[in-house]
Amino acid sequence: MLLRQIARYSPQKQKFLSSISCNPRYGRLRPTGCQGDIDTWGFAILSDARSMRPDLTALMMDNKTYETFFNKTSHESQPVKQMPENLTPEEQSLFNQLLDSEKGRTRLEQEFLNQDYVFRHLADWKTHH
Repeated sequence: MLLRQIARYSPQKQKFLSSISCNPRYGRLRPTGCQGDIDTWGFAILSDARSMRPDLTALMMDNKTYETFFNKTSHESQPVKQMPENLTPEEQSLFNQLLDSEKGRTRLEQEFLNQDYVFRHLADWKTHH
């Protein structure tokens, strides 16, 4: 069994922000989704994961989710400044929107999403994959 692992370390927070293990041979047999925070670090982590799994689908990391839960957003104090390389055009657009935000509302943590919204989107994704 071949496992690869990636992790992103944040010197500012002095901790690992993500750790993703992947078995490339087995994992390619089934679609894989990834949900993370809608902030620049979340997109950087998604990009890192896609470096191993280019077919990885981002779940609820889109402008619709960001706008739906805008009232639960906060400020990301130390954003990633460089565009991650493995994002879709829609994800790149949202990443830039977060960097350019004049309202200071640049972070939506996944735990603040409504449970029904999450279940509905996961069920829809499972149905179509």
